[in-house]
Amino acid sequence: MKDLRGIRLKVGTDCSGIEAPIQALRKFKIPYTHEFSSDIDKYVIESIKANYKPQRLYGDPEGKYPDGDIRHRDNSTLPKLDLYVAGFPCQGNSNMGKRKGMGDERGQSVFDACVDTIKHAQPELFILENVPGIKSVNNGVYWEYVLKTLNDIGGYNVDYMVLNSKDYGIPQNRKRVFIVGKRGIDLHINVPDKRPLINWRTLVEDIDVVDKMYKCMEDIYTKITDDVIVDANVLHHFKNFHKDYTPCMLARGGLWYVKKHRFLTAREYLNFQGFPKNFKQVVSNFQIKKQAGNSMTVNTIGRVIQANLKP
Repeated sequence: MKDLRGIRLKVGTDCSGIEAPIQALRKFKIPYTHEFSSDIDKYVIESIKANYKPQRLYGDPEGKYPDGDIRHRDNSTLPKLDLYVAGFPCQGNSNMGKRKGMGDERGQSVFDACVDTIKHAQPELFILENVPGIKSVNNGVYWEYVLKTLNDIGGYNVDYMVLNSKDYGIPQNRKRVFIVGKRGIDLHINVPDKRPLINWRTLVEDIDVVDKMYKCMEDIYTKITDDVIVDANVLHHFKNFHKDYTPCMLARGGLWYVKKHRFLTAREYLNFQGFPKNFKQVVSNFQIKKQAGNSMTVNTIGRVIQANLKP
């Protein structure tokens, strides 16, 4: 692997979502060219178009590459990359899902497409992200398949780390697996140093709002709040709470701001994933919450990239 520090990285992402990796490169002032993004969600595509300028956008119905399903893509046409990042589908591995693992066609087939992308784009560094449940689903068989398949590409040293967003500055209890591959079988995979936790109060807004979609849930949340002994400022999801950070953000929402007796706003969802104030919202609050809940945390993926730019 060549030393990637200081050079303009050629970056491609799949299952791109709202592009936490690109935001991380911006945040940590790492030079890059955005070679391609892809997604199958039309609302995600709208958010990408409003906030980024990838040279290729797979999934844009108005562009040259309307099909965002990477399983259909001819990867021989891809440019060579320095960095490739993909958060392949986690629903089949999550404790919140049915945990089919290898029986979940979305996850395995998209993972296989990511592997094919790596083979053709030949990135110096690749990072694949998923939930920790991937390690145990199917009694570990799927996890063995994932690691063996990546090692069988050849020419890469592949390792993994389980990191929590709350250890990298963002007050959210969000564990994720990051599988890192470096071109060069003898290279060391670096785990980023932990960072101080910022105060969660800096990420919430002093406003009173009513989310009509979840209005029917307010009585339930209020009763839960009254039934547990918590700091009046705590954010929590049902009875899962901590005074210094939120529980893991989910795509379907549900984080409750106790002090204000309301759910977190769309802007606050973005805040708790590390997205900057200048991120443009061009879709509904529901869609932004879904997009934030599906995203990587900007600070965490940024530290993984930063730690592994050197051979």
